[in-house]
Amino acid sequence: MPRTHRNYFFAFVICISILVAGCEQTTISQIIKNPQQYSGEEVTIAGKVTNTAADDPTKGSFELDDGTGRLWVLSTSYQLPQRGARLAVTGLVEDAVPLGSNTLSTTLQEIKRQGEGKGQGD
Repeated sequence: MPRTHRNYFFAFVICISILVAGCEQTTISQIIKNPQQYSGEEVTIAGKVTNTAADDPTKGSFELDDGTGRLWVLSTSYQLPQRGARLAVTGLVEDAVPLGSNTLSTTLQEIKRQGEGKGQGD
């Protein structure tokens, strides 16, 4: 491989590595174990929708289970997913959010969503 091609290849590999590192997912158990560390931080979690709650299909919340724990996601920009849907959500971690007459200890305020496929056997 000529020297200039090799340099481009290494630059490409470095750029891809930086992009992949920036898309790292956080487990729900990490957030639940130390909510103060993540409070106000943007994180990405992925899992299966186990519950939904809404007065309006475009404003509500859903619970996501990633196998390490469950976390409620507050959504105002997307339609609520169906139970059983598998997706990844990026959002801001919030501590002690009032929801009706209840207070959720830790939640994720949704910013963007990827995927929304049904899980196998669902």
